[in-house]
Amino acid sequence: MTQITVFPARKVITMDPGRPFAEAIAVMDGKVLSTGTIESMQPWLSRNDYRIDDTLDDKVIMPGLIDPHTHFAMSSGFLSLHYIGPIESPGPEGMNSPLSTHADVCTKLRELHCAENDPAKPLIAWGLDPAMQGGHLHRDELDELVNDRPIWVISYAPHFVYTNSAALEIISIREGDAVHGVQHYPDGRLNGVFVEIEATRIALAGMRDEISKGGGVAGLRRMADVARRAGVTTTAEMVFGWIDFENEWAMHDEAVNDSEFPLRMALVPLENPLYKSHVGKAVEFLLA
Repeated sequence: MTQITVFPARKVITMDPGRPFAEAIAVMDGKVLSTGTIESMQPWLSRNDYRIDDTLDDKVIMPGLIDPHTHFAMSSGFLSLHYIGPIESPGPEGMNSPLSTHADVCTKLRELHCAENDPAKPLIAWGLDPAMQGGHLHRDELDELVNDRPIWVISYAPHFVYTNSAALEIISIREGDAVHGVQHYPDGRLNGVFVEIEATRIALAGMRDEISKGGGVAGLRRMADVARRAGVTTTAEMVFGWIDFENEWAMHDEAVNDSEFPLRMALVPLENPLYKSHVGKAVEFLLA
């Protein structure tokens, strides 16, 4: 058994109805061992090596929150993109300002296009919330804003991707293709809207390298810091293996096992890519 560390505090909130508050908390190997008073912890302390850490003696200690549904690997890349969302949101260089209306979003996209001198460089933006910002985007509307440059707009919760005609020429989809989640205008033309996993995977396939520039181990650390500042200490990654299982495993292994990483993470494999890669041996692959 390793050394126990006891943190006295101004108040410890336990979330235990029978004893909602305590004076101190004892921690061992990164886990809470006991809450109460120094005296009530004596059954542990009298039999084990321990130390008293007074650095939090004037603080209120709260339990860490659990976020059971996250996409840190994916979101870390999104956070480095141009932001067009309706609320303040963290980015690599600080907080991004919100855009309130559909018109604000369109103006911002046009400004981003005009600010980029390389006409061939794709424009990728993230954060659109159709419910809060006046509706969805679509191909013809984006063509009016940005006609010659490929543009991808990813919704705040990334279940929607919106593209213009220049982007559709790059994406592996054709006007007559029938793919679940790939939407069309009433006349049958692609409308540039891609909905949910299979369709958004197709829409973003050619932009993965660009999006992932802000991700990787550094991106996971940045997302962990965002979580820590919100009081979250445990998360579940719900699309683990979405792009590359082995690469994502190595990335999480390096980040999470760093002693400075402030989170515990459960990695929940995404079923579809696993079965596509390993067919009937997907379970054996996970257990190996």
